[in-house]
Amino acid sequence: KRMIELAMEMISEANMPAFITDEVEGRFNGDVQAYVEWLYETSVFANKEKVEAYLADHTELPADDPAYLLYKSDRSQNGPASYDEDSAASTGIFVDQGFDLMKKLFE
Repeated sequence: KRMIELAMEMISEANMPAFITDEVEGRFNGDVQAYVEWLYETSVFANKEKVEAYLADHTELPADDPAYLLYKSDRSQNGPASYDEDSAASTGIFVDQGFDLMKKLFE
């Protein structure tokens, strides 16, 4: 939950991941808590038991699972496939000192 909130605070609108603009801000009107609760309630990836129960009746994991779509969402943007300091700095999500990001997590 906190990582999504940080992303919403720190990433420019032009570089915001699609799942935030489409799901969190769109479907859930910016309510991160409601999004996270929905994700854990509906995803087969929420815990080991859900995965095992799903696989007992299916041979493949669901391509439309919300956690899987969240995982894939960063690749649906026009950003780079990999990141280095220069590409991160150009997106507005670069943190010069890694410990600064950890401070943000605990604010």
